[in-house]
Amino acid sequence: MPAAVGGGSETVLLVEDDDQVRGVVHRILLQNGYRVLTARDGGQAIGISEVFDGHVHLVLTDLVLPGLSGAELVERLRAQRGSLRALFMSGYLADPSRPQSANLDPSVNLLEKPFTPAEVLRRVREALDAPIVPARE
Repeated sequence: MPAAVGGGSETVLLVEDDDQVRGVVHRILLQNGYRVLTARDGGQAIGISEVFDGHVHLVLTDLVLPGLSGAELVERLRAQRGSLRALFMSGYLADPSRPQSANLDPSVNLLEKPFTPAEVLRRVREALDAPIVPARE
């Protein structure tokens, strides 16, 4: 019998400044077998990454965060950990006044808010199964 769609056992670093969204996504991932490390902003995520000695398989981060943007965070984490898969979340892409939407590379792996639990699981699984992007030198 095949595993549940979207489930897994990998470690996901979840970075989201909205407590409610972070809590919901955390529960979805935990209930489907993932190990989840949570942070409310980029600084906290970098701190968690520095002390966590296990493998982080994916960073799932909001694109718009206080302080570091999600893209800046992923670049720093890749510099710290080497190769790392990333999936970004955003609810601002339809708003052209947001600089994050205007400058977003179309190749970026993006999960648009609002999303359903099934979408989160499907996109996390797809991101985990995709090739690892090497750190920039």
